[in-house]
Amino acid sequence: RQIVFLAIKQGSGYAAQVLDVITGADILLNSKLGGGLLITHPNGIVIHPKAVIGQAVRIGANAVVLDDLPEGCSVAEIPAKVIRRK
Repeated sequence: RQIVFLAIKQGSGYAAQVLDVITGADILLNSKLGGGLLITHPNGIVIHPKAVIGQAVRIGANAVVLDDLPEGCSVAEIPAKVIRRK
């Protein structure tokens, strides 16, 4: 996992494909992700490239994030809905 994340920081398109295959998550390199993002089960997660993810957000398996997420919330479902706030 450390190799994949290192390549992502360096902007490798290949690494994004590897991450997609390993985790099943569809998260583009230009996504705006806040620090402390927690994805415990990345299977099937999709994050729209224009969605802004706040600090310390938790995303559940198979969630499809289409809109911005506030800081410290937990989301799940398709499309993703806030199920818990900090």
